[in-house]
Amino acid sequence: MRQADDDVALDLSGAAGEFDLHWFNPRTGGDLQFGSVVTVEAGTTVSIGAAPADSQSDWVVLVRTVH
Repeated sequence: MRQADDDVALDLSGAAGEFDLHWFNPRTGGDLQFGSVVTVEAGTTVSIGAAPADSQSDWVVLVRTVH
């Protein structure tokens, strides 16, 4: 991943298909959450969007294929 301004991008140019983005708050735990971008299409560099809340704090993003 690379960071440009406040936007974080993920290079999926070598992948195919559709991916869901789920966010996890490592500070509080709990369920996975959706951020501002829910699904991305592979084949290019994509924005992962913003965290569900408190975007200036740490978050973990789970990227998984849509079945």
